Amino acid sequence: MSGAEFESQPSTEIVQEMWEKWVFLAGLGVVTTLMRATVGDITAAPGGIAFASAVADEAIAIASAAGHPPREAAIGFLRASLTARDVPTTSSMYRDMAAGGPVEAEAIVGDLVTHAERHKVPAPLISAAWTNLSIYSAHR
Repeated sequence: MSGAEFESQPSTEIVQEMWEKWVFLAGLGVVTTLMRATVGDITAAPGGIAFASAVADEAIAIASAAGHPPREAAIGFLRASLTARDVPTTSSMYRDMAAGGPVEAEAIVGDLVTHAERHKVPAPLISAAWTNLSIYSAHR
């Protein structure tokens, strides 16, 4: 892979790492698209940190119920990323939405909602984002 001119890291735990990345991408996408703002703007708003933390809790619960509980480092990264103050962080899904383009909502958020339903994990915030993104996609 070194000849392809991009960084690679072999893994013996690829499925676990993919779930952890998915939880992060979905969490960031849900927070930024539902609030239509940067992480810094969200955490500066009343209830913003509690909202972002609740989204993280839902995503972690879904992955755990599906048999892939995120490891401590992944949980710490997720929480720190979603509750950071004074940062301009957004998700690519938010940037695509803000530009009026297509979003990868079904693969990132919709599939996570499917896992929540399959495992009977309450996920009202992630489900609300999925509904919001579905409406956005239908109207664009």
